[in-house]
Amino acid sequence: MDGVRAMAAELAQVKSAITQLSEENAALAKKNAVLAKEVEESRKKIEVLEEANRELTATDARRERELAALQAQVQKLENQWNADREHRRDTYAKSKLLSDSATAVLDRMERDYKQGREWATSAEGFANDHKKVKQENALNAE
Repeated sequence: MDGVRAMAAELAQVKSAITQLSEENAALAKKNAVLAKEVEESRKKIEVLEEANRELTATDARRERELAALQAQVQKLENQWNADREHRRDTYAKSKLLSDSATAVLDRMERDYKQGREWATSAEGFANDHKKVKQENALNAE
């Protein structure tokens, strides 16, 4: 009988151990369910972050393209401005050359005009002198 009591005591210990393990298993199952829920939430957050990252990457790429287009436009405008500046310089130089040439022509015309006036005055004086000499000669011949 002692053997039966010993077996009964051992059986009671095994039942107690099984109950304790079952309770621990149930607690671990609850923790596992909580962790599984946290893992699922973390996966959803990761998906949201990955989507946001894809959108930001696309936005960055679009902005880089826009920036490149704006830089190209700025370069084009700078080139055009430089070409216009060169054209203005050339135009000013040609205008200055024409102005100087016109001034030289006007100066020469003025000199020629004055010279012509002097010659005309001299010729008029010569003609008057010639008339006087003719008249004097005519008087002397009489």
